[in-house]
Amino acid sequence: MKIPTLLQSELALVLEALRKSAIYDPKISYLGFDDSVDSDLVENLVSELTILFSKESKKSTKSKDKRYSAFELAATPIVLDFFCRLPHSCKFNPGFFGYLSYRIRDVIVWRFPPNDSEGWSKNFVASASSSEFVDGFIPRLIIRGLIAKGSTEAEGLIQQDFWRSHVLRVKTGFSQEMSQAFAEEVVESSIAVEEQRSIAKRIRSIRSNVIFELLTKVDARKIVRDLRK
Repeated sequence: MKIPTLLQSELALVLEALRKSAIYDPKISYLGFDDSVDSDLVENLVSELTILFSKESKKSTKSKDKRYSAFELAATPIVLDFFCRLPHSCKFNPGFFGYLSYRIRDVIVWRFPPNDSEGWSKNFVASASSSEFVDGFIPRLIIRGLIAKGSTEAEGLIQQDFWRSHVLRVKTGFSQEMSQAFAEEVVESSIAVEEQRSIAKRIRSIRSNVIFELLTKVDARKIVRDLRK
């Protein structure tokens, strides 16, 4: 099918309705060619995340934070697999991810209860800005999956605050080796949250002098360890 797209004007009306616990049925635009994206791929993603959400949200034996973390841990490989199967025309299309966010709005509202802040709306990929695009709920899971892929330690890191606060907010999300090295160091050395925050700030401070994307895994790990000293 053509690429289903939710324009920012329509998404704004969706978010306004969600804040009021109301319902708004947006107009979906379809762009590109008929074979731009596999409709089954989209429907399977929505179905899998909805089932997972239904399962985790009802576990009264866990605290809310643990349910959130368990959901994100299980959802990450599902979303990453979906992303890897997407055609390039969809992969960084805010309108397409806005549409996906609308389709799983119940999941996002559960994970991030509505409020009037601009930060809340970013979970739905409300902007075409690349810096804000990575603040979207689905893109965050994709980036987390790319970083953790192939690293047992990073895959097991389920602290819900780590990925968003200590990786994405300090703009190292696309630096896979550096972010993976940081995650592995956190797990292996049982680094407390306060020190995590300090290391993340130091990593950001050297960003202008080091091309993270060219680092090997060994080099990245050495830098992280040096920053702890």
